[in-house]
Amino acid sequence: MSGKGGVGKSVVSAMAAMALSEKGRVILLDFDICGPSICTTLGTTMKVYKGTAGLIPASIADNLDALSMSSLIRDVDAVIWRGPKKISVLDMFFESAHDYDHVIVDTPPGLSEEHWFLRDREVKSIIVSTPQNIALSDAVVSIDFCQKNGIEILGIVENMAGLACEMCACTTNVFGSKGVERLAAQYGIRHLCSLPVDRDLIRAIDEGKLLERRGQLASYRIVQELFHCKVLEMDNGKVR
Repeated sequence: MSGKGGVGKSVVSAMAAMALSEKGRVILLDFDICGPSICTTLGTTMKVYKGTAGLIPASIADNLDALSMSSLIRDVDAVIWRGPKKISVLDMFFESAHDYDHVIVDTPPGLSEEHWFLRDREVKSIIVSTPQNIALSDAVVSIDFCQKNGIEILGIVENMAGLACEMCACTTNVFGSKGVERLAAQYGIRHLCSLPVDRDLIRAIDEGKLLERRGQLASYRIVQELFHCKVLEMDNGKVR
C-alpha cells in the first residue's frame, strides 16, 4: 500500500512477486482498476481469459501468474468505474487467486473501494513510501487505515532512498533521509529495507526486461533477501 502515487509501489510489488516465486507459486493481483501498471512494469502483453470457474490468470514466468485490468482492455481505453461494477471485477480477481502459496496485491494510491474491498479479507500489508515529507504524510493515512481496520502491517519499505554517483560511489539523498525510519519508530512498525534510486532498474522496466535482468539489479537483490528471509519468517511462510 501507499498513500501517495509515484513512490514505486507497483515496482516493489512486482519484485516481491518475483522473489516469492522462487519459493512457491505466486499470483500478482493488480487492484488498480482505473490505472493498472503491472503489465508495463513486467514488460508483458499478457492476456487474461474467462473460464467456466472465473478468470484464468496469465502465466508470466515459472511459478508466477498475474491478473490485471490492462489485460482485459486496450491500452488506450480509459476505465472510469465505481461501485458495484468495480467491486465485481475485484471479486473476480480475488476469487481467481486460489491454489497459490503467496498472493501479492498491488493496490492503487490513496484509499478507495479497492482498499475497502480488502478490509474484510485475510490480508496483511506492506507500506511503501519515499523519504520526503509529502509522501510520508500520505503513508500515515495508509497506516491509520490498516490499524483502524485490523489489517496487520508487516512493515514499511523505503524507496528511492539515495542516488549513488557512478564515478565516486558517493550517495546523495535526493529526497531526504531518515524520514521512513522515524515514521516506522513513531508508529511501532518495522522498517523493512531501503531501496536506492536504481538506474539499471529504471532502464530494465523501460525496456521491458525486468524479469530477464532481475538478477543483475541491486534493488531486486535487496527485495529478494527481504522476502526470502524477513517477510516469510514474520508471516509463517504466507504473504497476502
